[in-house]
Amino acid sequence: MSTYHCTSVSLALDGDGLGTVWGVERAAVMLAEEGFGHVKEKEVEPDPFRAYFVARRCA
Repeated sequence: MSTYHCTSVSLALDGDGLGTVWGVERAAVMLAEEGFGHVKEKEVEPDPFRAYFVARRCA
């Protein structure tokens, strides 16, 4: 689904076309580039297949 929908919609809207499988490392880099210096990845026990982040902008 990600390849067919998320990636194509992102590209159509001038996005990066990452879909949902962009990876934790890439997510951390992109959050840092947007000014989020305090980024923590959190696990949500009932959902082991997704990465969740708590991010706070640097002042």
